[in-house]
Amino acid sequence: MKVMNDFEKILAYKHWRQRIPMGDGRVSQGYILHPDEWALNHLPARMDGKSFLDVGANDGYFVFDAERRGAKRMVATDLYYDGVSGNMGGWNSTGITLMKNYLHSNVQITPKSIYDIQELGETFDCVLCTNVLSWLDNPNLGLQRLSEVCNETLYLKDGFLMRYDPEPVLQYERAKNLVNFRANLSYVKTLLQAHGFKRIEVVPYYLHTPFEWQLENIPMVTTQTAVSVFELPNAGSTVQSMNCHKAWVTGEEGDFWFVRNLGWVKKSDVTIAPRGKRSLINRLIRAILPEAAYGYYIRKRGTETYVKSHMIIAHKH
Repeated sequence: MKVMNDFEKILAYKHWRQRIPMGDGRVSQGYILHPDEWALNHLPARMDGKSFLDVGANDGYFVFDAERRGAKRMVATDLYYDGVSGNMGGWNSTGITLMKNYLHSNVQITPKSIYDIQELGETFDCVLCTNVLSWLDNPNLGLQRLSEVCNETLYLKDGFLMRYDPEPVLQYERAKNLVNFRANLSYVKTLLQAHGFKRIEVVPYYLHTPFEWQLENIPMVTTQTAVSVFELPNAGSTVQSMNCHKAWVTGEEGDFWFVRNLGWVKKSDVTIAPRGKRSLINRLIRAILPEAAYGYYIRKRGTETYVKSHMIIAHKH
């Protein structure tokens, strides 16, 4: 059996979530993260000489980008477990490990909960924590741990409760198979100040921007017949027959499409179509309203009581 090289291992891995630049215009077969996700999160354009910690790093998009931007020390932490891929039990460490090897990266991958990151025994100039806080049963302790490992700036993004400001509120929410707490901005700012952050900014993260990009750039397979699915985008790889109808197309290599969580299919065997498009009214509103006003319009139309539309930037000095 032929031994795969590092690039082929990336192509053969089925469970990419983040689209990570690999150089030469290639990206991993992920379905989340806008091509300019770093800037959307208000992170500094350069990280020269800085240390960077990503708490909840998943496939490693941000730590690899920090390294490209000049960071001297990059650490990725998450609930990494072999053979696991889900936000309750942990994330599969395969993707970030494959990418580290392919990029010859100096990123350190450490399987740790947010509650244990102080065990790293060091502090970082820049700490990023996105979409972790609302999964915690003890958000206060989580924020304390983030403060303990941050010596300059914390970037914190999550689904913040939009009701009841300016009073600090932490709302208990029980969902199917999950127990979450939703905090409003006042609650988080109050705790960050209590844990030693001196200056706190709240800046917008326009969630509709990556959603719109995803709808327009990640199509779906529309064929309703079983097709051959390959391990690699070449005729010599292992093949099986499978129905891919309505599966997302998240990668391209030569004459092949990558179908999310399944594998590679020949372009000639399938047809693809956009997953959805905005109505004429929505397109007109999008063209007329400024970014901030459109974001407010989207939130008001929605039924959720929390939105992932803010980045909190907390400074120790």
